[in-house]
Amino acid sequence: EKLDNLRKAYLDSFENGEPMESEIPRPDSWPLKFEKRMKEFAKEKFEKLGINRNDTLARQEHVRNNINFFGAPIVLFLCMDKHLTEWSILDIGQLAQSIMLAAKFHGLDTAPAYTTVTYPKHLRKYLNIPDNLKIILGITLGYGDIDHIQNIYRTKRERLENIVHF
Repeated sequence: EKLDNLRKAYLDSFENGEPMESEIPRPDSWPLKFEKRMKEFAKEKFEKLGINRNDTLARQEHVRNNINFFGAPIVLFLCMDKHLTEWSILDIGQLAQSIMLAAKFHGLDTAPAYTTVTYPKHLRKYLNIPDNLKIILGITLGYGDIDHIQNIYRTKRERLENIVHF
């Protein structure tokens, strides 16, 4: 019931044009190489999904799927005390990875997604998340559709020697 309420609240906010903002602010701008990579990734992904760049309705439907938590039966929300420093986000990342690896070990699929935490007021309301916690990340959990193009498509990876230095 709580997840159904969250889905409805998220969809209502999206349909009403409320901005999607997480409690961890996104950068105002990205370094050029990252911005270029993200744009290339988005272009490739939408092409693979068969969504034309100018097809506003199809793009909105894609976002609706995201804010519907991909239809997953379970969504985990990771939070941390607001008084902790940015260093603690490393711990949250390690926790998230451990959760996703454990889920995979047990035959479940996961999807960490920014869109799961973009309406924190609804998360606080329906999940009773106290004000002293900052909502960091949502991870959907369930059985993925292994044949869906979005689950088959893989982004190009940066060459290891370009990102690791010994």
